Amino acid sequence: MQCTIRKMQKQDYDKVCDMMHALLRLHAVKSKYISKKYLEKFDAHREIKGRNKEILVALVDGDVAGYAYLSIEKSEVFFKFKKYLYLIDIYVDEKYQGGGVGRKLMKEAKKMAKRKGLHMFTRIFPFSKQMLGLTSKEDGELLHSTFIFPK
Repeated sequence: MQCTIRKMQKQDYDKVCDMMHALLRLHAVKSKYISKKYLEKFDAHREIKGRNKEILVALVDGDVAGYAYLSIEKSEVFFKFKKYLYLIDIYVDEKYQGGGVGRKLMKEAKKMAKRKGLHMFTRIFPFSKQMLGLTSKEDGELLHSTFIFPK
């Protein structure tokens, strides 16, 4: 399986939007804290047009196999750095999971942060075992937060 990573292009747009909706539906099923009303109103096309947003796509044999959705954000005042690269989501289509696609997206996102002179930050939901695996396998320090929900 040949996997390449590049910035999203026009021809990837609809596929990435479909994947964003699939990820949101997955989150809504796995977590009782995701608003069903938000899910109904979510517009991926509008979401990814925001300023300071970057999307990397993973291509396997020419097919969009996944994406990494990133944004440059202002840091909280207690950090020594002013901005950081926020890894909003990584999504890999089910048929490509387990083939290293997510790892390649994470690696490229970290390279992007390094090129821009930024730290990288992400959030990890308790049900997202794949993301926990990705962040624990990578070299270097990845700033991340874990959501803890009361039972």
